Amino acid sequence: MARFIFDENSLAVGRAFECVRDDVTYPGALGSPVKPGTKDTTMLAIIGGSGLVLLTRDKRIRLAPVERTKLLDHGVRACFLTSGGNLRRFDQLRVWARHWDAIERLVADEPGRGSRR
Repeated sequence: MARFIFDENSLAVGRAFECVRDDVTYPGALGSPVKPGTKDTTMLAIIGGSGLVLLTRDKRIRLAPVERTKLLDHGVRACFLTSGGNLRRFDQLRVWARHWDAIERLVADEPGRGSRR
């Protein structure tokens, strides 16, 4: 069962993680609750309701008032990949993998509204 969902802006990275982890999904993957092309505001409601943890590099979700409100209103747990520039896909994968243990600890400490703990 999936616990993490990569945002559509990192599909290749999400697909790579799904190959090596049974608890990762992405929009459009078999069994994913999020379809490709879903608007962020709708996606956040779906993710919050399902208890998944969002992994994204989308700054707008953190900073734009409408997306940020949806993030908070739906209790979405999210980790944001931020950098000084655009990272190539492999570099994104390396950053997520390097910090995966810390992400796991955060998820364990903050079960979230829709979690199954």
